[in-house]
Amino acid sequence: MVCWSLVFRRFNVQFGVPGVTNSPVSPPLPPPPPPPPPPPPTSTTRLFTHQLLQCHVKGCTTNNFPLRIEDAELETTEAEFNEAFVRKLLPKLEWPAFLQTAYSLGIDTLPAELPENPDEEFLQKVHHVALETRVKEGRMVCNGCGHVYPIKDRIPNMLLQDNEV
Repeated sequence: MVCWSLVFRRFNVQFGVPGVTNSPVSPPLPPPPPPPPPPPPTSTTRLFTHQLLQCHVKGCTTNNFPLRIEDAELETTEAEFNEAFVRKLLPKLEWPAFLQTAYSLGIDTLPAELPENPDEEFLQKVHHVALETRVKEGRMVCNGCGHVYPIKDRIPNMLLQDNEV
């Protein structure tokens, strides 16, 4: 004779019939945690980085530096101050172009002339403008040919079309 209660019990255990208490069906898994936010991009448009860029459109050889920044959305991110680094950075800056860009963005904390013996207060100001101020969105425009280089999510797009190279 077949013991139907054992058959049903075995069936319930194997196939996990809902409502049966001895069913080994595991509870539903919780949803996975959201992914962590992406790290900020390392290639960003700092004002120091802007000093390294110029227009390379074919035929644009004069007045192609500095690129004019327009419609800029700025952001400030803290960076550790390193006096020795900023001192070594100063000779690499094209001061009139750097100052022109800073003034065009509404940053007027820098003096018009580069001091011969910069003090720590001046170096802190240069550090803030060159390394902590970033362009989040906007565009760079060449003064020579008018070519527009968009800046999106802190990254400048310097790619040229085939007919511009």
